[in-house]
Amino acid sequence: MNFIRAKNILVVTQAINVLENLMEKNIRCFTASGFLKKNTSMIISAETTEVIRNMKFSISFLGGNSVHPIYGHSASEDMEATLKRAVIHQSIEAYVVVDSSKFNTLTVPKFAELDEVSVITDQKIKGFDYSLIPRLYYKKNGIFVLDA
Repeated sequence: MNFIRAKNILVVTQAINVLENLMEKNIRCFTASGFLKKNTSMIISAETTEVIRNMKFSISFLGGNSVHPIYGHSASEDMEATLKRAVIHQSIEAYVVVDSSKFNTLTVPKFAELDEVSVITDQKIKGFDYSLIPRLYYKKNGIFVLDA
């Protein structure tokens, strides 16, 4: 949340911890209805996805559970993957935010191909073909850089 500088924005999120942080910054927030999923502190249901399918986003930031060179981006369960697919479809720009430990791992279900979304991560690891990702931002010398 420390990277958000804009004030005149609306953030749509289903994550309880994100809502709490944005409230502290007086940033306007919206969350769709659903059930609280305890293990991820996320509000989600089939109705949540329907609400999202009727919205448009300039930019979206999504978490991921794994980034596999063949399988793509994955979530922890089906309803979450369906919601993430809907967000990506409704976004002009979509980013997956994932730490480097998630690269070259595989979970199911898939929510995006590697070439569908850009990635923001803490560092690059050896043994992953980053050319498969349209844009990669990673931390280098304490700042985020675009991998060219």
